[in-house]
Amino acid sequence: MANETAFRSFPNNHPYIFLSGVMLLSTLAVYVPLAFKDFSIVARHYDGPFYMYIAKTFYVIPPDHPFHQHLPASFYAGQFPMYPILIRLLTLFTLGNYPAAMVLATLSSSIGAVLLFYKLLQSWELVRSPIWTSVLFCFFPERWLMQHVIGSTEPLFFCLIFGAFISYKQKRDLLVFLCITLACLTRPPGFLMVPIFGFFYLRHRRWKTAFLIPFTLSGLLLLFLYHQYVFGDFLAAFRMHTTMAFASSSTQRSSINSYPLAIYRFYAERPSFHSTELFLLLYVLSLIGTLALWKKKEFFFYSLVYLLFTFFVFSFDLPRYLLPIAPFAYLVAFDEILSHRAFRFIVFPLFLYLAYTFVLGFLPLATCSPETFRDMLHQIRTLP
Repeated sequence: MANETAFRSFPNNHPYIFLSGVMLLSTLAVYVPLAFKDFSIVARHYDGPFYMYIAKTFYVIPPDHPFHQHLPASFYAGQFPMYPILIRLLTLFTLGNYPAAMVLATLSSSIGAVLLFYKLLQSWELVRSPIWTSVLFCFFPERWLMQHVIGSTEPLFFCLIFGAFISYKQKRDLLVFLCITLACLTRPPGFLMVPIFGFFYLRHRRWKTAFLIPFTLSGLLLLFLYHQYVFGDFLAAFRMHTTMAFASSSTQRSSINSYPLAIYRFYAERPSFHSTELFLLLYVLSLIGTLALWKKKEFFFYSLVYLLFTFFVFSFDLPRYLLPIAPFAYLVAFDEILSHRAFRFIVFPLFLYLAYTFVLGFLPLATCSPETFRDMLHQIRTLP
């Protein structure tokens, strides 16, 4: 009886160990089946190869780079540097093995993300059970489940978002500034953190701090100056996202459109009813979740800004662009439903089956060829 009681109380007594284990298990549930087939799929899934190559070259791209037949060297400017830097640092522990370092970078930042999310839920008192909501975060939504098992910037981005909110709650402004600066250098939408937190400080009439918030963009300025040096184009990252982001359309290749919901109309005018219905559901669900955060002012405003930004995103991968608001507009906003016993014991197991079916089915479909991957690894080993 004592052992059973200790087992049941373990999550509450050791939440950080427990949540680290859950995140690890959620990842291994993808890795183990792939290990019996072709584990290289994890490293070959886009955009992982690009991050590894940047980690080695840091944007000094040779003319014969592995993707030179399809992409100009300036394409790499669209991938921001913090995640590749983390990969490069972790090669010290993987003896120069870049695929292993990338997997380690994703896994470590994913564990960091769930631990920081738990800390955020506790400090802001957002949900009934921070542990249960954090467990859900290890699996939900399914697009996030996939992103935290491959080479992607989202886990690190979440670490910085959660770190900024925790530091803001603790009134540790320097840490807020650092998290925002690094978020801007992790994913392009990170720049939205600047007006969001600037508004927070203005709302509390902290004029001096609010005035200093725009200086967190200095990291981006330095990055663009570096792009000017290596690519001869100060706006190389911007041009990549506005000229090469949506290759499925012959008339629209930018990831940003000046008219809201353009991607929805694009699919609605074609026999793409699956995408049209999915996007409709995502927009409505995200808006309902955002509005449900009204009493949690900071998280309402944060989610609203990112949601409005996605209205102008022109990309088939809308679920990925909505990920920054998912922890709040989905998990926190619908906490009363997600905490219900019926959800825990009926809906959640069904979701796990559907989510892992999606991840294991989709992972092999968006990968670079084994030949290109071998060429890239050869270049990584031979480049100075």
